[in-house]
Amino acid sequence: MGVGRVPAGYQRLPLSYAGQVALPLTIAHQCGQVFRWRQVAWLDPVSDEIEAEWSLCLANRVILLRHDAVTNALLYRILYPTEKKEHDTESWLRDYFNLDVPLDAWFQEWCARDPIFAKHANRFNGTTILRQDPWECLCAFICSSNNNIPRISQMVHKLCEHFSEPLLSHTYPEGARLCTTFHPTKQDFSDVADKPFTITYRPFPPPTTLAQPDVESKLRALGFGYRAKFLTRTAQALCEKVQCGSDAKPADINEAVYKHLLSLRSQTYEDARSELMTLPGIGPKVADCILLMSLDQASSIPVDRHVFNFADRWYHIRSKRYEDVAEKLRAIWGERAGWAHTVLFYADLRSLEQYQPVLQDHAPDAKLTGIKRARSSSPLCT
Repeated sequence: MGVGRVPAGYQRLPLSYAGQVALPLTIAHQCGQVFRWRQVAWLDPVSDEIEAEWSLCLANRVILLRHDAVTNALLYRILYPTEKKEHDTESWLRDYFNLDVPLDAWFQEWCARDPIFAKHANRFNGTTILRQDPWECLCAFICSSNNNIPRISQMVHKLCEHFSEPLLSHTYPEGARLCTTFHPTKQDFSDVADKPFTITYRPFPPPTTLAQPDVESKLRALGFGYRAKFLTRTAQALCEKVQCGSDAKPADINEAVYKHLLSLRSQTYEDARSELMTLPGIGPKVADCILLMSLDQASSIPVDRHVFNFADRWYHIRSKRYEDVAEKLRAIWGERAGWAHTVLFYADLRSLEQYQPVLQDHAPDAKLTGIKRARSSSPLCT
């Protein structure tokens, strides 16, 4: 993709530096925030450059997404199952990626409060928290219990493959392949078959589907283990909670569940957390993940082994009590501590040891789009 060129069919969504998105850190499943985006890369036979894009299936369309690092813009296009319909995808992207928050100002604040944050801030510039669909986020993090990131992603995709009807299929050019790392240039294209590569997209299944009585046994057969019970019983509990009546249609029940979960965005952190923890399989850590990544609770800090590790190693917080660690980190970073903690979480991930930001001079993966890397703005924290 040449400098400033928008690929055919794409639209451009300019980003301010304050809303800059580090796309791989935001949507790559290796980073543990969301698990259903897929990245496909292919070698353009004409330019000999590697092209890549991310994709996500919503209930009624598929979004294809790229980040233009030179002009600092999201490039997107939409696939529809039949005829094109009117959807405000730009507004969806702004909401989903939290593009309108003053991220640079927040980074400056955290740098001023915490020299350890400042040490990692420039490397993870653009790290943002997604504003996900609460139902999908809830199910994904029930799957996260005593699990690792690759298996969580596999489970989330299995939920779509086995409990959701296909929306559409999309074929990529010969030589395309799913990426196993979020750096497309590190893919080996030498063994790719010379035939088109097709993905069948399925939406995430709604609550009434996972609440069916035979779902638990199917999930166990698919390798979900004890999480199968938590998924189905949570779906059942939410469908019962909204009390739509015995003659209610599944679509009405699903809509009521979505509205109930969205209502938690307007509650206090403590009340929303307590409400989530009444559901099967949702303890403090899972609740905090859901609160932070879908319910606007920016002070929520999910404390897992990575957080215990860096709290001990970098902040000398010796407590092994979940609430102690979260409260002490909140005291350091303030009311949006959950956003700040994500930078340190990434810094502790082994999968990101070699990560370098895209917006820098002399980037080692400059072949990604066949362009020179843009000079970033002045460092966030000095």
